[in-house]
Amino acid sequence: MEILIARHSGFCYGVKRAVDMVWDLVRQGNGPIHVLGNLIHNPTVVEELAKAGVRKVTRIEDAKAGILVIRSHGVPRQVITEAKERGLTVIDTTCPNVKLTHDIAQRLTESGYQVIIVGDLGHAEVEGILSYTDGRGIVVQEAKAIEENAERLKGKKIGVLCQTTIQLDILKQVVDALIGRARELMVHNTICDVTSKRQASTLELARAVDVMLIVGGHESANTARLAEISSLVGVPTHKVESAADLDPSWFRRDVITQNTQPGHISDTGRARNEMRVGLAAGASTPSEIIDKVKATLHSWEAMGVLDHTKA
Repeated sequence: MEILIARHSGFCYGVKRAVDMVWDLVRQGNGPIHVLGNLIHNPTVVEELAKAGVRKVTRIEDAKAGILVIRSHGVPRQVITEAKERGLTVIDTTCPNVKLTHDIAQRLTESGYQVIIVGDLGHAEVEGILSYTDGRGIVVQEAKAIEENAERLKGKKIGVLCQTTIQLDILKQVVDALIGRARELMVHNTICDVTSKRQASTLELARAVDVMLIVGGHESANTARLAEISSLVGVPTHKVESAADLDPSWFRRDVITQNTQPGHISDTGRARNEMRVGLAAGASTPSEIIDKVKATLHSWEAMGVLDHTKA
């Protein structure tokens, strides 16, 4: 078995920055430390922080005193205002790229644009961006939503931005649907460059392997997008949070053949005892988890748990 890891995988800058900031707080011994929601979408990291005394709260009022950490996805701006009014020390770990999107949303709104946010309705990052439009922004997940909002958009100045982890193709489709509807169209591609590279490297790898494993939290939007991208090329794709989610049956040749879609271009004509497994990981996935998945597969192969030739 040959295991290949996508060139761009694991922690992105924004997530690493947030995690490092909280561990610095732990080491400083100032507390109590509360995080509003999950710091990042990875249960392993969240559990490790909890063991170190970092308490997750779902409401500001649950943090009676001390430090309130704002997670990397950001929050609606009124949340920060309320936390400070309650006397809490606010540590804002919002990713700088998300912060930039907040600034753009606010500037567009103040300049009289109807803001369109391309992203997942209800996602924490999107809710934060929406607050910087004073709640007047319109969230769309796909191009067909433009038609559903046609009357609200007709003849207006429209400003477009997007969730930092959205696929570029979705942004392009929304923009295409808006052309001709707006009096003026201002488009800001706020997709994180790291996200674009991660998605491109996942696509490249998926085309060259027999099976793809996407490692990341089940609640992670960027991990879900990597799985979608991998599946598009027809390769059997499995999402796992950790090595504990692995299933030996995924690596049987008959199962792979059955689940490979027509048109997948990997070299499945190699010798029957050869197999390529691709690993890609979401932006909230620590390198230790990726390494553990890889080590588990090698261990299974050494113990004879995996039989690539079984049909």
